Amino acid sequence: MRLSVNPCFPRQRFQFPSWALLLPALVCSACSSTPPPPATRLKLAVIKKHHPEPLDVESEPFEREIDESSSLRRINLPITGVSWEWQGILTPGHADLLDQPGEYRLELKPNGWFEVKADCKQGAGMFEVKGQRIVLSVLKLSHAHCQRGSRADDFLHTLEAVRSFSMAENKLYFEMQRESKTMIFGLRQ
Repeated sequence: MRLSVNPCFPRQRFQFPSWALLLPALVCSACSSTPPPPATRLKLAVIKKHHPEPLDVESEPFEREIDESSSLRRINLPITGVSWEWQGILTPGHADLLDQPGEYRLELKPNGWFEVKADCKQGAGMFEVKGQRIVLSVLKLSHAHCQRGSRADDFLHTLEAVRSFSMAENKLYFEMQRESKTMIFGLRQ
């Protein structure tokens, strides 16, 4: 350690800390222009997810595509344009029916969007149809907390697991992809 005389107080001796001599060397080394080794470089990818706004589309004859270049199939099916009430779930040998089906509703729009009401939650999303196959994705959902015993979360998760549909006697049936469950919907009165 070097000792020097402090000009303000000539009779006191001032000690420089040893790390103070290293400070200029550290600053100069940080400013060097050598790139970091290749293993420390990060590559970042930006993924942009675009969801088109709902469009008002005039009704077209059944099974006619409006825009063939679109990845979203906008078809005027008999299941669109009406409000459906969830009545329950069928599994092999068991029917789990709801006491209040009016609390769980689904309305598929002809433009590829749908509106959903799940007990105290409301939301919207998009769907795609190809033949009898259907995929639904909830994109917007209110963050309400439903009362105990609500089946809102079960309804929404099951709805997004749907992969095919069929109709019979004013009922809409949604089949799950990997489970032997069927969601039953009836026309809303």
